Amino acid sequence: MTATMNTGAETIRLDCKYMPLLLQLKTTGAVGVDDTTTRALARLEAGELLRDGQLHPMADAILAIVAEPALVISVERMRLGAIAASTIWATPDGATIGTRVEGGLYELKLAATALLPFHLFQLIHLRPLPAGSSVDVTLGAETMLSAESMLARSDRGGAVTVLVDAGLGDDGAESAVQLLESRVASWRIHSLWSAEGGSQSYEAHGMDCGVRGHVLVTVGAEQPTLRLRSASFAEVTTAVRGGLPSS
Repeated sequence: MTATMNTGAETIRLDCKYMPLLLQLKTTGAVGVDDTTTRALARLEAGELLRDGQLHPMADAILAIVAEPALVISVERMRLGAIAASTIWATPDGATIGTRVEGGLYELKLAATALLPFHLFQLIHLRPLPAGSSVDVTLGAETMLSAESMLARSDRGGAVTVLVDAGLGDDGAESAVQLLESRVASWRIHSLWSAEGGSQSYEAHGMDCGVRGHVLVTVGAEQPTLRLRSASFAEVTTAVRGGLPSS
């Protein structure tokens, strides 16, 4: 099924290719009359997102936020080479969370704006972890990629050597390798919201290193460098909340 809805959970699922058509219906109330559009409308009717060409009230409420958001947050969580990507659209009165799910579908659900911190934590699987490391190192992005590639080939010694040669020293290189070895996932959030006189943006990056705790990642502004810094759960929580204009 290319489009379904669950009124009890206030969610809709649909093939991404139908989003432009639905948003056009929402914003203009009219669409073209070509054969492709007619077939697409028939599929959306079959999934109950449309009723006689009109948006179902719940779909209308979800798309109203997507069409004119005051805040947009992109969220990525990378684990075992796979990326889970979500988008949050929000206004002061409500939010819509969109996530790719099985079968190549996109799930859109309504959420309360006040609960966005909880939803952000959930999307990146943020949770308390032991303070397993005390690391603060800065290295080139290419250097980190080289070290990661060697670890993927089970060449731990080579990874340490690359980092030592990059200037981290023996202790710093060993600490960085321990973090990379224990990493469970990486995450990134990017926010953009309306502000007086224009717009504001915010980015936060982190690593979930399991038994070695949380790490915040700062990307160098002028050079392709990365700073890896061990952080407490409270510090990471603050960093994630920074993606919300009210924080």
